[in-house]
Amino acid sequence: MLPKPSSMQLPQLEDESALLETLEAPDFWLLKHSKICPVSSQGKVQFLAFLVQHPELPAGWIDVIASRALSARLAELTGIQHESPQVLRLRAGKVIWHASHGAIQAQALETCMNGKAQD
Repeated sequence: MLPKPSSMQLPQLEDESALLETLEAPDFWLLKHSKICPVSSQGKVQFLAFLVQHPELPAGWIDVIASRALSARLAELTGIQHESPQVLRLRAGKVIWHASHGAIQAQALETCMNGKAQD
């Protein structure tokens, strides 16, 4: 069973089996994040602000530096070019929405969740 995020900690995907489980989920929100990038930190703040309002949503993150190969594997499996920060909304193995850099805004995520935006 995939973990649900809390306002305190977001589950980290660290291996390919976790990634494949995520891709099989009916709905999953995934953040690709670099701990050393200020732009990435701002994206994470926006992502967490959104998730605090929706703790029921299944979500996780990938450390794009520590798990570079996993991040590359995600790009390979989804066909979505790697960027950091990047949020992908996955539905049964397909990316139905994604945003990167300054486009990662809590309001944009809210709009996506409500079905008003699709990639």
